[in-house]
Amino acid sequence: MENLSSKELAECVGLWLAEGDRKTKSEITFTNNCTDLIDLFYKTLINLFKEKKDSIRIYIYSNENDKINFQYKEIITKSYIDKRARKPYYILRLASVELVKKWKKIVEDISNSKELYPFILRGFFAGEGNIKEGSHNSRGLRIAQKEKHILLEKMLETLNIKKFIFRPYERSYIIYGKNNWDIFAELKLANLHPEKKKRFWRVYNEFKQDHYENNYLINNVFLELENPKTTRELMKKYKRSFARIQ
Repeated sequence: MENLSSKELAECVGLWLAEGDRKTKSEITFTNNCTDLIDLFYKTLINLFKEKKDSIRIYIYSNENDKINFQYKEIITKSYIDKRARKPYYILRLASVELVKKWKKIVEDISNSKELYPFILRGFFAGEGNIKEGSHNSRGLRIAQKEKHILLEKMLETLNIKKFIFRPYERSYIIYGKNNWDIFAELKLANLHPEKKKRFWRVYNEFKQDHYENNYLINNVFLELENPKTTRELMKKYKRSFARIQ
């Protein structure tokens, strides 16, 4: 896998797990409306399977049959009309029963490497994630899924992302809590998709202060008092007002 790091490969595994066709045995496919992600997946495939580079196809769907020029002239593209499409989307396809087996083995090996979970999750969020904004400063991270996803839950738990819930009627996981947003920010889990990256950091920077769990502040302040501390020291550490700390 020359010129392709395990981290980059893990991101593409995450993309495929989120929006690829996992059931077919005859082709590797990836669907998305972001050309940057289609480009990333294309580069990964030609790096892995150079001998089948000429077999890659891209199908473009739009409600107006818009023609979109990719920078790779060697890719055969076909355009179709989908009147339901609010914006153009693309299906990248590599047909090969043999390569599907190789690709699924790569996916299995990557998925079993816990050290690569941040990069798999980054790809997964780029494919199916979203930033949810509501009234009263309600903010959440959403990952669309038709049903519970064992690997996704395992990755969230391993990365210490708590307070997530699967809502069948919404067909998605919802992740709440400033601590979880901090983990997403630290690991740059929303950075792979350019539009989602921009929105994540805008919303994240709007948080005015850390939100602690129930009784977290009072329990920890009492522990701090085992040694002399001033109110101002505690204000600075916990980012709370003088009155709140007192």
